[in-house]
Amino acid sequence: MELNRPFAGTIVPGGFYHKDARVYSIMVEVNRSLYMNEDTGERSAGFGEARRKVRSALESIIASVR
Repeated sequence: MELNRPFAGTIVPGGFYHKDARVYSIMVEVNRSLYMNEDTGERSAGFGEARRKVRSALESIIASVR
């Protein structure tokens, strides 16, 4: 796993950027080969597992900031 490569940072709407300390932002990058056939664009057998793992990670993050 790599952090901040090839992208770094997140996207925050301008109306909130540095204006509201309650605003948190994360960016999640998931390698497409983990959830889709890149030749056809169809979901692969790994789609459900990838979705569950991303959802679980996000739920954990949300719970930790509440």
